[in-house]
Amino acid sequence: MITEKLTKLDVARRQIDEAIRMLFERRDSVSTHTVASAASQVLADLGKGSFQGWTRNKAVVKPGRWKEWRDAITKFETFFKHADHDAHETCDFHPEITQLFIIESVEMLRVFTGKFSWEGMIFSLWFSIKYPEALRESEFKTAITAQSAVSMFDVNDFAMIADLLKMRDAFPQNTRDTLLV
Repeated sequence: MITEKLTKLDVARRQIDEAIRMLFERRDSVSTHTVASAASQVLADLGKGSFQGWTRNKAVVKPGRWKEWRDAITKFETFFKHADHDAHETCDFHPEITQLFIIESVEMLRVFTGKFSWEGMIFSLWFSIKYPEALRESEFKTAITAQSAVSMFDVNDFAMIADLLKMRDAFPQNTRDTLLV
């Protein structure tokens, strides 16, 4: 019998990396969201008392609105995982929300480890180019929004991005050790 010794951080990293691959390979959106949500929850639990992100952090929500916020944020993951109270219900799923859970998890993982995973780095670049208006003014935003950066990276070409995810081993080992988990 094969046994894997895993930490919760290992689990969250593997879940978020797989969710990123699933997203760019255009695999099932429900499964992608479920895996991304699981990683988000594990990382929020690990960050209690320090950095919990924003979707599962009571401190960023107006007083008295936590239940409403929590229900809205977990609406789809709850629907996808449980049927004890709503067995005959339907939902109108918006797969784009998965990107929010992924970017939050990538950032939380980076804060906890001091590094990106390869998949997390590619996703962060893609997200930054796709949503530059979400970035604060900085050298990073200037570089991301430069015409050369935008023209070489088609945010709608998921096949190209999926191919980039497969290129991790093309980078020298010392670069990977410095930048990546």
